[in-house]
Amino acid sequence: MSLLCKAYPWMIVSVFAPPLPSPLPSMLIATSRPGFEPSPPRGPVDLYQRRYHSPQVSRASACTLHRVSFCPVCHGDAYLRRRVEKAVIGALKRLQVPRTMSVLTYLGADSWQEVLGHLAAKRKAWNEAHPSMPMTLTNTALDHIRPVNKFQKNSFGEKAMLCNHFTNLQPLLHEDNAWKGDCWSSDDEKYWHENIIFQPNMTRIYYPLSAPFQPSLLDSMQRHAVADVSTRPGTQPT
Repeated sequence: MSLLCKAYPWMIVSVFAPPLPSPLPSMLIATSRPGFEPSPPRGPVDLYQRRYHSPQVSRASACTLHRVSFCPVCHGDAYLRRRVEKAVIGALKRLQVPRTMSVLTYLGADSWQEVLGHLAAKRKAWNEAHPSMPMTLTNTALDHIRPVNKFQKNSFGEKAMLCNHFTNLQPLLHEDNAWKGDCWSSDDEKYWHENIIFQPNMTRIYYPLSAPFQPSLLDSMQRHAVADVSTRPGTQPT
């Protein structure tokens, strides 16, 4: 009794209070009731959601068909716009330039339609020239034609505006973008100044001349080489 007198009230309540009911019986009742079906295993929808889900976007704009925030199939423009925004912000962080303006201002365009139309024109030009390996929204990376690291020695304003200008952006197949890296030469710099930057009519995909090769075109180059050898006099195709 002396221990109870010295104990705090909450200790006495905790000792003499009856135990709370376990949730296990209710779970058994719920799982045993007729019509209960367990949750299905992960299917194509879940895999699609994990691959293309963008947590930066509110659920209000989610695609109810594929259950993703910005669906590249149903909301192609919104999906591409989000990727452009992430590319611009990422380039500013790599160049250590604080963001003080809107993304559209850094792109140097009057509207998002101009930016998205420019990238769509580049994809269309590539697909017409290479129909066997078409570009889509999901098999391409958003590439800075003149690599971001090549703007490190530029002035503060050139880092912010030239690097992320929409004419310096292009879609590039993932394998080509991985092989390109930071390859850039004086010949690439000259061509970039004369034909690419501030030239919205330039719709051809540009790959640096200093890059070892372009993986997506390697198969076609080999086919052309075999065709040239087979058409030479005194040779037979193997």
